[in-house]
Amino acid sequence: MKMMICPYQKYGICDHQFPAGDGAVLICTYENCEESGECNISKKNIKLQMKEVLDFYDTPQLFVAKEYGTGTLYLCLLYYTKDDGTSLHIAVDISNEKLNEVVSGHIDLRDVFTNPERFWFDVTDNGDTIVATIRTEQPTEDMLPDKGYYVNYESTRH
Repeated sequence: MKMMICPYQKYGICDHQFPAGDGAVLICTYENCEESGECNISKKNIKLQMKEVLDFYDTPQLFVAKEYGTGTLYLCLLYYTKDDGTSLHIAVDISNEKLNEVVSGHIDLRDVFTNPERFWFDVTDNGDTIVATIRTEQPTEDMLPDKGYYVNYESTRH
């Protein structure tokens, strides 16, 4: 099993490990892990801005978001809407190159979400703010798209 170093490596090292793409394991290096052994990496909020909606039915089903500050791109897929209207999404951070392959219909969407380039994220959208946190477990089957779902989207991206 391949090991990946957490993006927060600059903060110090702990020994918590989480699943990442391609059967890899994320080794947390987030400095604020509690002495109780609970890792706080999943509590770090990453603020996102919706960039492009790729699939819409009553609400965005699939969209691209961009992280404030870094510009990192996230592909977000709706899997549940709460009674208060808050949308819950599974997401992956994604390179521009891979995103272009996705929107042009060259990659099965399920493959993108079962084999992320780096990490899985939980994303919440309450209508005012979109926030991502690193997911500390693999997504469940009910969060994932069906096999054979290809996006065919005319993007204005260059």
